[in-house]
Amino acid sequence: SPAEIERAVRLFRGQTASERLQTMQNLTDAVRIRIGSAQLMEAQDPKVRTIAVRRQSQEMSVADLDRRRVARFLLVEGFRDPEPNVRNYAKLVAIQLGPLAVSSLRPLACGGPNGIRLPVIRTLGEIGDPRARPELESCLADPVTALRFVAAQALGQIGGPAVPASLEACLRGEKDPEVRAAL
Repeated sequence: SPAEIERAVRLFRGQTASERLQTMQNLTDAVRIRIGSAQLMEAQDPKVRTIAVRRQSQEMSVADLDRRRVARFLLVEGFRDPEPNVRNYAKLVAIQLGPLAVSSLRPLACGGPNGIRLPVIRTLGEIGDPRARPELESCLADPVTALRFVAAQALGQIGGPAVPASLEACLRGEKDPEVRAAL
C-alpha cells in the first residue's frame, strides 16, 4: 500500500549511513536469492526443480508484491543517498533486478539532480532494457556535457534499430569533442 511504502522510505531516510548501507546489502541479498531460485528452476534434474518450486512458493506471497514495491522505492532512495557506498549498492541492486528496476529509474534519468542522473543513466545502459531509450535520448539534448556523454554511451549499450538515427541527429548539433567521440 502507498502508506506502507511511505513508512519504509521514512524509516530508510531516518537511518544512519551504516544502517542504510545494511538495508541496501539486504536488498542485494534478497535479489540474489530470487535469481538463484530462477536458475534452479531451469535445472535438468527433476528433484532440483521440485526443490526450486517449493522454495519459490515459499518466497512468493501476497506480501511479496508489496516488498518488491518497497524495494523499488528504497532503490530510488539508495541512488539519492549522500553516502557513496549506499549508492553503489543501489546500483548493484538495480543491475541485479534488471528490467524490474527500469520503471523506477527512468524518471530519475531526466528529472533528478545531476549527481543522481549520471549513475542512473550508466545503470540503465548496463541493464540494457530498450524501455529506457526515450529518457536516454532526451538526455542527449541536456546542457550538461557529462550527461550527454553518458547518455550516448548508455544508448550504445542498449542498441536497437532506432539508436543510430538518434545518435546521428545528436551528432549534427554536438560541439563537445568528447561527446562527439562517444556518439
